[in-house]
Amino acid sequence: MNNNISYIQPFSIPMVQVKIDEDTSELKSYDQVRMFALKNKEKDERISNSYNHHNDENWNDKFRILEKYPTTKNLLTQYVNKILGEGIGYDANFAISTSWMTLTSKGFNSQMHNHKNSFWSGVYYFDDNYSDQCGNLELRNPINDLSSLQVGFKKLDSSTNPFICVVPIPKCLILFPSYIYHGIQTNHDENDRFSLAFNIVPTGYCGEADASYDTNWFN
Repeated sequence: MNNNISYIQPFSIPMVQVKIDEDTSELKSYDQVRMFALKNKEKDERISNSYNHHNDENWNDKFRILEKYPTTKNLLTQYVNKILGEGIGYDANFAISTSWMTLTSKGFNSQMHNHKNSFWSGVYYFDDNYSDQCGNLELRNPINDLSSLQVGFKKLDSSTNPFICVVPIPKCLILFPSYIYHGIQTNHDENDRFSLAFNIVPTGYCGEADASYDTNWFN
């Protein structure tokens, strides 16, 4: 048998992690935001049933929280466009659509989910300290879901590993495609775990021919 075998892995799923140097301390002076985060975490379905309707008088306070912090929103938008445009190479401009605070108290976690009506998603760890017990961000490998058969692996690599975990680091921004299922592992620390989450959409013209749209059409 010929042992000169080339194992080709031509496709990859990008994910980005970057430390934010600029001042985002305004996110920490947010007694009102903490209150909304506490309300949102009262039930596991906090991001679905209770606040699904955009005509809820509190909807913007919960799911467009960055509108209260335009300086930080502008900064994160700049990072998003630099990373997705110059780094990943997308030929588009991007905007942050929805944004919300997450709170994970001791003994709690977040179930696996992905985000519809979004292109990429982001998580920003704005607090000063995160312990190694506060609950990692877990992201599930979507490649395994493409097959109807479940076959085990003798060894794992970047394409076969069923999930990866991201350890929260202060002032660290994580970006990943919105179709990736993700969740927060159980917080075993005494302190509440806070983070900012947001979704990203392309603006302007996207696509080709009859499979295209321009957000300017709808203004």
